[in-house]
Amino acid sequence: MSSKSQLVFESTVAKSLVHKRAIAEVLITDSLQCDQRAFVLGSQWPREHHFYRPNQAPGNLTLLAEAMRQAAFVVCHEYLGVPLESSFLMDRLMVSMSEPAPCEGTGPTNVTIQLSVDSAAYAAGNLRALDIDARFEADGIDFGSGRGELRVVPRKVYDKIRGSRSLAAPSDRKPSACGKLIEAIDSEAVWKLEVPFRHSVFFDHPLDHVPGMLFLEAIRQAVHEVHGPGSELSSFDCSFAKFAEFEPEIEIHREVPDHYDVSGAVREWFSVRQSGSVLATAVVEVPVSSIHRILELAF
Repeated sequence: MSSKSQLVFESTVAKSLVHKRAIAEVLITDSLQCDQRAFVLGSQWPREHHFYRPNQAPGNLTLLAEAMRQAAFVVCHEYLGVPLESSFLMDRLMVSMSEPAPCEGTGPTNVTIQLSVDSAAYAAGNLRALDIDARFEADGIDFGSGRGELRVVPRKVYDKIRGSRSLAAPSDRKPSACGKLIEAIDSEAVWKLEVPFRHSVFFDHPLDHVPGMLFLEAIRQAVHEVHGPGSELSSFDCSFAKFAEFEPEIEIHREVPDHYDVSGAVREWFSVRQSGSVLATAVVEVPVSSIHRILELAF
């Protein structure tokens, strides 16, 4: 691969490359192509952020997932010939974090993302689907990894799929809290998702559906409800089946009770449902060390 020292962390890439409108939400700073299917990208993570919490142990998995999402978009647009107006549909997202990204003293953390295209499908010479693998490193420490399986949909095809569904912009949807996203329906089992239409991260730009990244944060909050506010996800593996519409109500279901694997992590199964239909299913892991309530181990 090209030398990581060639990466620049002085400014962000263009907002359009990562499908963002706010400069403050752009995490990627630079990218290099190493060979036909291997790339290296720079990402700068702030010490503090209004939404992401990069210094939480074992690490804020939502930030890592968003950095991988943005890195995939940059590679597709800059190197794989995908037009900026194309849409991406994520079929599966897997991210894992062993520890927080190393902090560089009083400054932000410069993260290197090694991204490889595991497989790619083309139609009429245009990229239509790809699987990517990513590894995250800072200060010489590998602290995270991820995998994404996504489809590339041309604008005309996307418009045909979605029809006349209206876009949700912060100004034309009812406001909702930008902090807590879930409300318990059945304690420790079912939660209602409050879609935060004014959230500056999830609704940085108008959308015609509830973004899948919101599910990661909602499930993270559900884990807090079950295991206490000190618990944090160390891995997240989610398969997306359908678009999440703004209406009717969306629910987060905890499907399987606590299960301890050999590493001592708690494994939980969740589903995201709307009108009885499953939109997504996820398996998450929570290190026992991050759980602040008393747990009875059943081996």
